[in-house]
Amino acid sequence: MSTSPSASKSWIKPALIAVFVAGVAAAGYLSLNDKQSAPDVTFHGIHGEKITSNSLRGKVVMVNFWATSCTTCVAEMPEMVDTYNKYKGQGLEFVAVAMKYDPANYVLNFAETRQLPFKVALDVTGEAAKAYGDVALTPTTFVLDKQGKILKRYVGKPEFAELHPFCPTEQAAGYQQMIGQLSQWLVQLTGYDAVCMQPNSGAQGEYAGLLAIRRYHESRNESSRHICLIPSSAHGTNPASAMMVGMTVVVTKCDDNGNVDMADLSAKCEQHSANLAAVMITYPSTHGVFETSVK
Repeated sequence: MSTSPSASKSWIKPALIAVFVAGVAAAGYLSLNDKQSAPDVTFHGIHGEKITSNSLRGKVVMVNFWATSCTTCVAEMPEMVDTYNKYKGQGLEFVAVAMKYDPANYVLNFAETRQLPFKVALDVTGEAAKAYGDVALTPTTFVLDKQGKILKRYVGKPEFAELHPFCPTEQAAGYQQMIGQLSQWLVQLTGYDAVCMQPNSGAQGEYAGLLAIRRYHESRNESSRHICLIPSSAHGTNPASAMMVGMTVVVTKCDDNGNVDMADLSAKCEQHSANLAAVMITYPSTHGVFETSVK
């Protein structure tokens, strides 16, 4: 049985892998006392070799339960190969464990034709899958630290974009550089003095943006500007956010397709020009459309 592919930002993946291989052992990163130890399992490689738990100690290990019949598993293999080749010199190890029902000759042929560079094992009896919590869905991936403790379990395609909240600041330098560069670009584009990447919630972002608009008008001694124009198609958080910052919401019309009625918007901008604080338009619209009339 296979799970459907999930969205994944492949270009971010190396950042978190680097955190794992560089920092897991150095500072006891994520190896907390409440972390579960991986089961003491001996994997049987496709060439007859035994892969014991002890032989994997001292490395960050990804144990990936997969099958040649699993489309998601097959699709993610090139990314696994790229990630392994990039970080194997830093202590990363992969063990791709084929499920009990996967014919050995299929697995061997797949590994040889794709020239998989990491360890590939057969779970002929199903003991490995059972030891790891009765794994039934593929792909299922376990990330183990250098002491053999389970850091995380993924069902489906792993989402390496998630930076762990306990990650030490010095081990997230790549993220800091990316966020800092994006902030600088947005400052240059918008003319703001500074740009903050928080909060991440859309509704909280609306609220933060409206607070900035409110404070801007106050800084210009124009506190009377309290009207916020919002199309009738807007999500409910839009007028709620405007009201929470003390603005008065005036609704503008939309056509039958949910697009902003530009004539009504223009008329209300003129009507409330003396007290207009903001026009709040979701772009793309709540209907998922980039309206050609909005520029």
